[in-house]
Amino acid sequence: MAQITWKSKAELDAEAAERQKQADIQAHEAAIKERQQAYVALLSTGAAQAELDECKAEIQMLMQSLEVLRGGTA
Repeated sequence: MAQITWKSKAELDAEAAERQKQADIQAHEAAIKERQQAYVALLSTGAAQAELDECKAEIQMLMQSLEVLRGGTA
């Protein structure tokens, strides 16, 4: 007979929270990659420094937010 393991609501909630955290981390990583590609495109097309600075600031903000999500400090 198969043994059924029961999980408490707290355990189920913790697992759901961890899945959400991982999804948020993946979304941040994808956004960083997209912004890095945009930065390279801006560089290669001779964009204005203000555009480059704005893109770079977005990348830095996303990286800080990602560090917080991963449990580090920003």
